[in-house]
Amino acid sequence: MANSAFATRYDVSGSGPPLVLIHGVGLDRTTWGEALPWLEPHFRVIRYDLIGQGETPAGAQRLESSDFVAQLRGLLDHLGIERAHLIGFSLGGVIARAWAAQYPQRIDRLVILASIAPRDADQQRTVAARLDALEQGGVTATLGSALERWFTPAFAAQRPDVLDRIRRVLMANDPVGYLAAFRFFATCDDILEGLGPQIGCPTFVVTGEHDTGSTPAMTYRIATGIRGAQTFVVRGMRHMAVVESPQATLESMIEFLVQARAID
Repeated sequence: MANSAFATRYDVSGSGPPLVLIHGVGLDRTTWGEALPWLEPHFRVIRYDLIGQGETPAGAQRLESSDFVAQLRGLLDHLGIERAHLIGFSLGGVIARAWAAQYPQRIDRLVILASIAPRDADQQRTVAARLDALEQGGVTATLGSALERWFTPAFAAQRPDVLDRIRRVLMANDPVGYLAAFRFFATCDDILEGLGPQIGCPTFVVTGEHDTGSTPAMTYRIATGIRGAQTFVVRGMRHMAVVESPQATLESMIEFLVQARAID
């Protein structure tokens, strides 16, 4: 949805309590296309493009969590939404945690999907190498390995159209915006541990069984740091479980989110 007075590009669909979807680094709001049929019957779904990704203009060459949190606040204020559920995927899971910590009065329930806990030394070296490759060679230097990590071989063989769509999204990014977002994602470990104790809303942490970047071990560590958080691992899936297997990924999330109605 374009609005000349508001830079963030977004779409709103469905009906019910507001649910904001925050995509991962290098992606855009179309990431959630396969999820919409499952979410729209239950929620007013708001999906938007992060700074410098999709159709949202790039910001500074270096971004901090405060920039992404300010963007989300601007979006919700623009839409007149005081409180919402959040699902944050990968980088979006970092942003969603930062939002929940800073604005506890504006979040109902939180889902952290395929996101990261502080990386160990090997994981830090791996993501640093990806950042270096992106800085030196642009998105084409990391594209093939990203798609391999994100989807199972069987799905990649059966649905090349989906991989082509994701590939086009990655290639279409503003290079400055994509690099700034990835740089933040690759170097945000120092803020992650401190976010958990500040989160007081009901929280559900989910990842794919074979996600190598947002591992089940990371999921359990995130949940351990948030009081009362629940976990779920989607069997057989890699990073893009919500695209590859939306029903298996979303059923437990939806059950968790709609519990808010019963409590209310």
